[in-house]
Amino acid sequence: MPRHAFVPPPTTNTLLVVVRTPGGRVRHVPIGSAYLDKNWGGAISLLPAQQPEEECLEEFFCDTPRRARAAFNELAELGCIDVDPTDFQVRWHDPHGGIAAVRGLLTHPARKARALLTQPVRSELERIQRVLEAAVGLGCTFYIAEVEASASRRFAGAEWRVGQENNEMQQTRSAMARGRGPRC
Repeated sequence: MPRHAFVPPPTTNTLLVVVRTPGGRVRHVPIGSAYLDKNWGGAISLLPAQQPEEECLEEFFCDTPRRARAAFNELAELGCIDVDPTDFQVRWHDPHGGIAAVRGLLTHPARKARALLTQPVRSELERIQRVLEAAVGLGCTFYIAEVEASASRRFAGAEWRVGQENNEMQQTRSAMARGRGPRC
């Protein structure tokens, strides 16, 4: 009888790229869930970097504030280790490192990488790259978060889009309908 590897059901979670402008405004760009589906068990994030100094994409992930509080409270209740609240704060990153990590995945020569990076995953990685390139142009910092479909996204500010044609950040149609144009 043939053995089959366990394949989890598709996730309902999605990736967000959360950006912060030099003025402190926070915005988010929804990415999708294909990366999360293929990264089950760390399959993508365990791919070795092509260069030793190259960061992997997972280094740019942060917990949402709700998840960070829950993890902090759980560890504090256990009382077996000293918990420093600063360990659970959001870490903002320079987008150049994120762009290099995404490019490293998209050009990874390993056969396993080619199998994992299906067209939907590649599309999401390319979208992350476009967002980060726009963030560089605006002087923004960023992090990536995984959020549940039903979870609030208020922590991540208003939703922004990166236009494929001009690579500029624009607010979504609903925000523009309220009379606010794109601002950074």
